[in-house]
Amino acid sequence: MPHLLDVALSATQLKRVPRSGWQMRGAPLGGQAENVAAHSYGVVFLTMLLLDLDPRPLDKLAALRLATLHDLAESLVGDLPAPLSRFLPTEYKHAAERAAMEAIVADFPLAADYLASWEAYNDGTSDEARLVKEADRLDMMLQAFHYEQAGQRNLNEFWESVTLASFETEAARALFGELLVRRAALL
Repeated sequence: MPHLLDVALSATQLKRVPRSGWQMRGAPLGGQAENVAAHSYGVVFLTMLLLDLDPRPLDKLAALRLATLHDLAESLVGDLPAPLSRFLPTEYKHAAERAAMEAIVADFPLAADYLASWEAYNDGTSDEARLVKEADRLDMMLQAFHYEQAGQRNLNEFWESVTLASFETEAARALFGELLVRRAALL
């Protein structure tokens, strides 16, 4: 199954793609920035946690699939930093990532399913996609907290970009609220 191997190789390539937002800020101090695979694991774990705490009848498998695939395109295009959006329209970034996803799953028997899941995450219209986006934001903020615990102090723009209003689920709001309390105690 050569096509399966190609998809697996793309996924494991994420272990070598640094998260550019952290890298641009020199985080962690004197160390290597978190990679996309580590972030993706965090998103998958937080998705599972939020699903387990959510009383709605959500499609857990679909949500975990969205979480697993949400950054796969970055194995080819890299992690494009948020400040890039000032200079590159969102539709161009999405088109590049879509082309990367198509290349990754080309000739793979489940290509249409993987692409549809990836698009569902990006569309963000389903309850499952919105929950995964909350997990994505939570993972970013947990990582910011870890870096600040290690002494990093130039991450305020991350904290300013996410508020309690960024979360619609009770569990995500509660987790983020507790994280804000711990950050206040840390600083």
